[in-house]
Amino acid sequence: MTVQFKVSQREYIHFNVDHFCKAKSARGARLRMRFILPLLLFVVLFMLDGFKVTTTNVISSVSAALVWSTFLYKIVYEKTIRQNVVKYINSGNADSILGNQKITLLDTGMEESNNVHVQQIEYSAIEAIKSDHDIYYIYTGPKKAVIIPYSAFDNARQRQDFINLLSEKTGIDVSMLKK
Repeated sequence: MTVQFKVSQREYIHFNVDHFCKAKSARGARLRMRFILPLLLFVVLFMLDGFKVTTTNVISSVSAALVWSTFLYKIVYEKTIRQNVVKYINSGNADSILGNQKITLLDTGMEESNNVHVQQIEYSAIEAIKSDHDIYYIYTGPKKAVIIPYSAFDNARQRQDFINLLSEKTGIDVSMLKK
C-alpha cells in the first residue's frame, strides 16, 4: 500500500509542540518553567520590597505564581518551541521532513521517500503509532516520527486500512487511536 502526501510547516510545528509537551525527556524543562520560575518571582518580589512580609505581598506573589503555573507557562512554553522549530526550518535542516512524501508498506518494512532521500524502516524499528489533530505520527525513535496527515488518504476507510495494515505488520495496538 502506498500513500503520497505533503507535510506542511504547520504539521511539523504541531508535531514538535505535541512531542515536547508530552515527552518524558522534556519533563524537567517543563517543571522548571512551570514551578521554579514562579518561585524565583516570589523571592524577587519580596527582595524588592525589603523582605517585608505583608498581606499584599503574599497575595500578589501567590496570585502571580498561580496565574503563571496554571495558564501562562503553557502559552510561553509552546511559543518558545514554535520559534525554535521555525528557526530550524528556516536554516534548511527540515528539507527532508517537509514537502512531498511517499510511504510504501512493504513485506519487510516501510519505505519513506521524499525529495532528499529514500529510507527503509523495518517494522521492528517502529516504536509507536499515535494520532492527534488529524495527523498520524509513526515513531521510529524517541524524538523522531514519520508525520502523515489525514489528508493523505482519500477517505476514512483508506486511512483505517493503512493504519490496520501497519498495526498488523508492527504488532502495535492502534485500537485507541482517533479514527
